[in-house]
Amino acid sequence: MSLRHQHLAECLAQGDLVAGESISRLQALGLAPQQALAYINRLIDQQTFTRATDDIFLASAGAFLLLIGGLWLTKRPPRLGAAGPVDAGGAH
Repeated sequence: MSLRHQHLAECLAQGDLVAGESISRLQALGLAPQQALAYINRLIDQQTFTRATDDIFLASAGAFLLLIGGLWLTKRPPRLGAAGPVDAGGAH
């Protein structure tokens, strides 16, 4: 997860026009420079957690597809003969 955080945060290098504009807008709203950076870091954390959740769902989907493929490879149980209904032992 820290690798994703690093990839998202490296877009905000010093001297980046978008990063500088975002920080100045947050400062215009009354945040100190450190608070603005902490706010942006929190946004990056949220995006990191979202992308990690996406990865978990993708892995789950892959596992389900493999299990479905495994079902096609299994042997079917034998069919009942023409002997009629099976006695359930008195259960209704």
